[in-house]
Amino acid sequence: RIASLYRKDRSQKIRMSYENPDIQWVYRVFYGKPLSGRARQLLHTAYRDRSGDLGPKGMLQPAEAKEPEKAGKAAAPKNAKKHVTKWRCKVCGYIFEGEKPPKTCPVCGVPADQFEKIED
Repeated sequence: RIASLYRKDRSQKIRMSYENPDIQWVYRVFYGKPLSGRARQLLHTAYRDRSGDLGPKGMLQPAEAKEPEKAGKAAAPKNAKKHVTKWRCKVCGYIFEGEKPPKTCPVCGVPADQFEKIED
């Protein structure tokens, strides 16, 4: 699909993206050159079949849904504050909880260096 878009773009006398000031700004400030490594990484998406993550009816099944009468009854000790480090994917916004970011984003597939630590 992307190859056909490039062919179409090359066939045009004037490429509209070159005249768009917003696109020019994004490349100048963020992507660098067209087809640079960063531009390819952020603009070219990949599909990953995640149907195995869904429940039998196509919905995620939270643990609380199995035993609603117990949900929220387990009280933590008053002084217990468990700090959880959170990381946000800069590309798709996925939030990960853990000491370190994941090796790759499970949603969009970018590497760990594309995660930023969320300060509480």
